[in-house]
This record gives sequence, structure tokens and C-alpha cells, in this order.
Amino acid sequence: MNVIVVGGGISGLAIACALARDGHAVQLLERERPGQRASWVAAGLLTPSSPWRYPRCLIELALASEALYANFVADLLQHTGVDPQHENEGILYPIGHGVDGARMAEWTAARQALGFEVSTLARDELTALQPGLGPVVTGAAWQPDSARVRPPRLLAALIRRARGLDVLLQSGCDVVRLLADGEAGGRRRVCGVVTHTGQVLEADAVVLAAGAWSSALARTASVTLDVRPVRGQILLLRGEPGLLRPTINNGDAYLVPRRDGRILVGSTMEDAG
Repeated sequence: MNVIVVGGGISGLAIACALARDGHAVQLLERERPGQRASWVAAGLLTPSSPWRYPRCLIELALASEALYANFVADLLQHTGVDPQHENEGILYPIGHGVDGARMAEWTAARQALGFEVSTLARDELTALQPGLGPVVTGAAWQPDSARVRPPRLLAALIRRARGLDVLLQSGCDVVRLLADGEAGGRRRVCGVVTHTGQVLEADAVVLAAGAWSSALARTASVTLDVRPVRGQILLLRGEPGLLRPTINNGDAYLVPRRDGRILVGSTMEDAG
């Protein structure tokens, strides 16, 4: 089957690799360069920190995906030599800084009800697990099974793997419209795309993985997607390796340690259009 993948972020690249590995001819179209937009600056957290905000089906998908991630990155490392730095170091949700004990107990119960393993640590238990937190922190909720990756390294591995599988990666190719044919089993079938130059590319199937731009493209095929862009800003600090092990998240901000000692601080959510 000939497949076009629209979008060169982590999702688009991973889908392209999986399809090519199964023997399909895959062409990936990216309006800039693969791996340069939202995926590049993502925190790399694989577990939703506020799961009660999302539909149950999405939480089930997230849990199933995270369970597959260790083998996914191991396969990439084997075939590319690039380590995405998958680490299952857990998440701490501190009590006393922005969130009081009663609210944290409510959030802990909500996480547990959705299938996440979460317990409550007293201050001495917290200090034994992660020293250095300020005196305003009186304890924490602890989710030991929560993994992260380093997105730039994951993207580098996916790009190298895609090329090794003969995926045709096209940069600077802006898809402006999806092509749909007539009725097929009662539904219209997307059979290609139109690029910004007016070029028509046909395919047996089209995968839409354009992130925040997916909704605009879907409308060209009379499909409505409730997806919109939200801007976030992050800060990257230098630190000593091992200074921070688990991810720390207080609901408003998070600290994500990297293997080399850097700590990512995030993130704002700005409806900037």
C-alpha cells in the first residue's frame, strides 16, 4: 500500500516507521523539517499528570502506550544507535507549595480511581526519596511508575530509523488540502493531498499527524477535529547529574530532570492562536 503521512513530529515519524516496517511504501510530508516543532520542545512526560481532565478512553490509550514504550525505544536504539533516554523514575506531587493536603488527597483519589498507582509520603519519607526540597513542602503524593524520554533524542532516532526503512522524508512540503473521492461504503475516502505548490499526490491511504494544524486540514475533507494550538514556554537549567531523579509536578509547573543534569522547567499554557 502507498501511504502519505502528513506531519513530521513524533507521532508522524513513529507511524511512518511502523508502516514501512510492515512493508508499505511511505512518504512523509513536513512543512518545515521533521522533528522541529512541538515535538522538539515537549517535556517528554509519558504519563498525564491530571488524568481526570481527559476522557477515560484517552487515559486507557496513554497507559497502554506507556507500557509499550520501553520496547519501542529499545528497538530504536538497536537499529539506530541513538538512545532516547527512556527513564521510569516516577513523579512527585508536592504538598504545601501551591496545593494543600486536602486538595492533594482529592487528586490522589482521582488518579487511583483511573488506575494509577499513587501513595502519600510524609516529609521524612519524601526527603529519603528526594532530598533538597524546601521547608514549605510537608509531604507529597508519589507515583512510582511514570516514565519520560528526551524528545530531541527520540526524534533523532526516529528520523534515522525512518531513513533506514526507506521512508521518503520531504521537508518544506506544506500540505494545504486533503483530497477525498466519492462515497466508499457510505463514507468519503481520503485518497491524496494537495501541497502549497499545487502538486497533487495520490495514495491508498493518508495519515493526518499534523498536530495543532490537523483541524484545519481535516476541514478540507469535511471532517471536524476539536484540536487547537496552545503555546507553552519552558526553561532549561544546568545542574549536576543525579541532583533530581523523579519528575516533580505541583499542578502549575513541573521539573523534569535529564540524564546529563539539565532540568527542564515548564510550562505555560497560552491561547495565542
